[in-house]
Amino acid sequence: SRSQPAMAAAAPPPTSPEAQKELLLSMGLPFGTWRADAPLRDFEGVTVDDGDGLVTGLSLADKKDVSFKLVDFTSLTSLKELNMKNCYEATGDVEAFAKMPLKILNMARCGVRVEEDEDGDEVDVSYITGDIESLKDCPLQSLVLSECDE
Repeated sequence: SRSQPAMAAAAPPPTSPEAQKELLLSMGLPFGTWRADAPLRDFEGVTVDDGDGLVTGLSLADKKDVSFKLVDFTSLTSLKELNMKNCYEATGDVEAFAKMPLKILNMARCGVRVEEDEDGDEVDVSYITGDIESLKDCPLQSLVLSECDE
């Protein structure tokens, strides 16, 4: 059996491309290109830094039926761009992003689902919570929160 120190030494640091790949794979998102045998730069929607190979961008735009939690992305400490436009099945609190280095965040209709109210009328219901003020210390240059005109 392995000793505890040897196991700890073998674990990649959370800021390595390998650790980020493990994190993305652990989310269980149904993307065919997200495989253990594929380089991180070949993952659908993923942009990596040419230098250190870390994830700098993630686009899940229009993944309307894919479920994920906002907090799933907080360990991607190199993430600067996150596009979750029309990710209707997303859930969570925007405060999960408060300590991230995000420069571009698109959450247009993220977590918004059309449901029937008690009268049978269709209404938009948001599954995203939190105070947008929590992002005040992020280096955001672009923040999209509403429906975008086509």
